[in-house]
Amino acid sequence: TLAPTPQAGTALLIAAASGCLSVGTKLAAAPGGAPALSITLVAAVGCVTQAIATAAAISYASVQDAIATRDALVAALDALADAVVTAGAVTEGDGIAPAAVADLFSAIQSTRAAVFVDISARLGRLPSVVSVPVPVEMSAWTLAYALAGDTVENVVPLLNDMVTRNTILTPATIPAGTVNVLEQAS
Repeated sequence: TLAPTPQAGTALLIAAASGCLSVGTKLAAAPGGAPALSITLVAAVGCVTQAIATAAAISYASVQDAIATRDALVAALDALADAVVTAGAVTEGDGIAPAAVADLFSAIQSTRAAVFVDISARLGRLPSVVSVPVPVEMSAWTLAYALAGDTVENVVPLLNDMVTRNTILTPATIPAGTVNVLEQAS
């Protein structure tokens, strides 16, 4: 069975919302396009709402991961707010009712603030991602032991995160350069 992670689901929903808004903007430019803008706006609101719900299930590994998700959600909400303002400016044909526009815009702004506060509050409990120089080609296992010490309970999670975070295809040999790892507690 296919079970997407909350991170993947959130990213997919944000991309879908962006696509809806892009299509709505293009269709709205055509004569009689106000209904298309309204429909795509509703679809985008649904996608962003679900993205926020999905993001609530994310267990962030690092400060940078949490900030990236927070910023993506805030950007999606900002784009949604812009689309609501555009839709509210439609005065001909089947435009959106002004009261509904004001209520939706207010809800988006409140949600934006709540998302920012919620994810920002988690930042202090998360480790940072640091860049570690790798002077010569070595195995990821050796590097993980050097960074996390001799306790397997510390090494294995660091190794798994390092391989995933840096997209290391062959952990037996990582080239000289730099890898990003979670900062280790002292």
